[in-house]
Amino acid sequence: MEIDITQIAVGVIGIISAIVTGVVIPLIKSKVTNEQWSVFKTTLWLVCRLQRF
Repeated sequence: MEIDITQIAVGVIGIISAIVTGVVIPLIKSKVTNEQWSVFKTTLWLVCRLQRF
């Protein structure tokens, strides 16, 4: 049985995504004010939007 490096990379990315979604984002949200969180979300949305072009 041969393990492809792509499978390992996909698994690692999945684990990192789960940790960011479940731990890091709620931790950041608990440490900032509502106004700061709103600016962060808007900035993140703009960055993601600009990368599509």
